[in-house]
Order: sequence, then structure tokens, then C-alpha cells
Amino acid sequence: MVMKKISVFLLLLVAFVSCNTQPDMADLVRYMVVQTRYDVESVTGTSNIFTTYSSFVIREDTIGLVSNTTRDTVLVDGVNINVPGGYVKPVISEVKKNLASAGYQQVDENGNPSFAVNIVVLQNLSVSQFVSAPPFYPGGYFGYYGYYRPFVSTYYANYATLVIEIVDIANFATNGNRYKVIWNAAIGDLISTDDLRGKSLTAINQAFVQSPYIKKSL
Repeated sequence: MVMKKISVFLLLLVAFVSCNTQPDMADLVRYMVVQTRYDVESVTGTSNIFTTYSSFVIREDTIGLVSNTTRDTVLVDGVNINVPGGYVKPVISEVKKNLASAGYQQVDENGNPSFAVNIVVLQNLSVSQFVSAPPFYPGGYFGYYGYYRPFVSTYYANYATLVIEIVDIANFATNGNRYKVIWNAAIGDLISTDDLRGKSLTAINQAFVQSPYIKKSL
């Protein structure tokens, strides 16, 4: 079972969504939307699994890109993403900062990490066409340019979401020899925002603010 929380904010002003389960498209254009989900069994069961963790592993300079228009790849500052001040490294740094504030220590893959952090951008481009015919009189209407033809309207939708996942490593054997995602945050839309770097970093902080259960036991 997965619980989720959604919030919409503009810069540092936070407004929580309580009635609508999903923000409308106008909100996606005006704001950066933060949606967090957690595995209920792991967080609200007999004990909060986050209190048992001590360390994490995370990639330092790349984040993944999964797109339906190009081959899956990785994003690297200055190579295939050019944002003033950088984007990839600041995003990773902001996630690391929040985890450090929660009491976790960063280690490498050989340092026996309790959990792994995956960061990826999911991009989806869709194109749709609608055909509509104008009203006509019986037998058709003949104008200056002949019979009126149907109108074809084409609509494009291009969205990108920043996804952050926390994957349980410490309990690999207990979870049936598989890695289990116990928390994720979805942030977007990255394409329509007017401040990609700034609002992404603010959204990352908001994701952890609305997830107070991510905290190491004292």
C-alpha cells in the first residue's frame, strides 16, 4: 500500500492541496508540483524503517533521463543540459543536503549503504489530432474556394518530471532478494516552469519537508 501527499507552491510560498487529488493543468504551468509517496508497511508498520538507516549511496554528477522520444541516457551539466548555474549537480547536492540534515551519512557502494537514492527525469511527448467539420446545408455549401473541408487541429503536450527514489538495500534478503522502493517524490512540470533550477531546488526541499518520517533515529 502506498500513501501520497501532494503540494503546490510558488517559490517559497507553500500551499497544500487538500481537496483535489490531482492538480489541474493550469497549476502545472504556474507552479512546480511536488507529490511524495511512501510504502505504508515500511513507514507506519511496527517501526519506521527510516529510523533504522544510517547511510546512503547516490550518483555524484549524473541523473538518468527516460524519454519516449529519445534513447534513455544520462544528463550531465554542460553536455546535454545547459542551465545557468548548472542543474544536475545542484539537484544532487540538494538531495544530499536534505539527507544529511536527516542524520544520514553518504558512503560509496563499498561502504555498506542502508539505502540508495535514484534520481531520474521522465519525459513524455504526445501528439494528438482532432478532425471537425463545419456546419453545412443539405447538399453541401459551395463557396469561393469550393466545398469547405474538415478542420484538422493538432495538439502537442510535452511534460517532464523529476523523480527521486529511495531504495531499501539493508533489507534485500528480507524483501525476497529484491530491492524495494520505499519512497519517491515526483516534481514537475520541468518544461513549463520559468525557473528550472531555482524551483526544482525549492521543490526538492519541499519534498523532504512533507516527509518528516525520513529521519535517522537519535
